[in-house]
Amino acid sequence: GSRIKMLHIHDNFRNDDTHVVPFGGNIPWEQVMCALKDVGYSGAFNYEIAMQWLPEVLKAPFLEYCIIVAKHLMQIFNEHEVKKD
Repeated sequence: GSRIKMLHIHDNFRNDDTHVVPFGGNIPWEQVMCALKDVGYSGAFNYEIAMQWLPEVLKAPFLEYCIIVAKHLMQIFNEHEVKKD
């Protein structure tokens, strides 16, 4: 946990590296964020999502949605209480 400095965050469907926004695939994000907190992760989260297929008019709203998702992920991470032995 503490040795990892940055994670490239994106979702997929296991059979292809599709780089979709978290919660857009089948990764269990609540479990992932809690596990990261449990191991003491303190690095950065960096989106690695594809948007080249979007029409220009949809890019700004899509990015706003990405911010909402990022805030939700951080809320899960920050509110998770690490269980102490």
